[in-house]
Amino acid sequence: MKAQIDCQDVIANNLANVSTSGFKRSSVSFISFDTRFREAVRNPIAPEPPGAPCSMPMLIARQDVRPGVMQDTGVPTNLAINGSGSFVVSTPNGERLTRCGNFALDSAGLLITSEGFPVLGQGGPISITNANWTIDADGSVKIDGAVVDRLRIESEPGVPVPGAEAGIHQGRLEGSNVNAVQEMVTMISVLRAYEANQKSVQTIDQTLDKVINQMARYA
Repeated sequence: MKAQIDCQDVIANNLANVSTSGFKRSSVSFISFDTRFREAVRNPIAPEPPGAPCSMPMLIARQDVRPGVMQDTGVPTNLAINGSGSFVVSTPNGERLTRCGNFALDSAGLLITSEGFPVLGQGGPISITNANWTIDADGSVKIDGAVVDRLRIESEPGVPVPGAEAGIHQGRLEGSNVNAVQEMVTMISVLRAYEANQKSVQTIDQTLDKVINQMARYA
């Protein structure tokens, strides 16, 4: 039942971000505590003896990295990656990766996220000093046709992705890859599994009650 509640939390988070640009849904699977523990200590997993009780399942959430649907916005500061990798932004807690390209220009001409974090290029925060600017598919930032910087696109912190593999699209946003209908169907299945486990617990409780309070009278 605890595992099903954890699964519901993951599904709820997916549904809450169905309209978040660049959001990647999480999929869940279950593994026994014994197996997870042995993997953690890097020991071979010995098979459980026949008839051994199952340990409590643990939930494992994995990110679904499939791309979302591209949406045309016509806004020049909106950027989408039609390939691998993520944008690199500078935050108070260090550099972070994001697929959400809903950017804007601040009063100083810096390209920033919706939270106000600077988007980073090879030379640092990207600065747009002219209204005549574009960003090419390889991430090259051009002002008046001259390349002044290049977007940093990384698959993980410190691991760059070649511009040809990233495929930057200006004036577009990548939508979430969450399928709301699929998530709702999964949520219903998880709820039914939770209710089935709940009824099992109630049945066991009623059986133990009869053993303790009724059968003892005839002993």
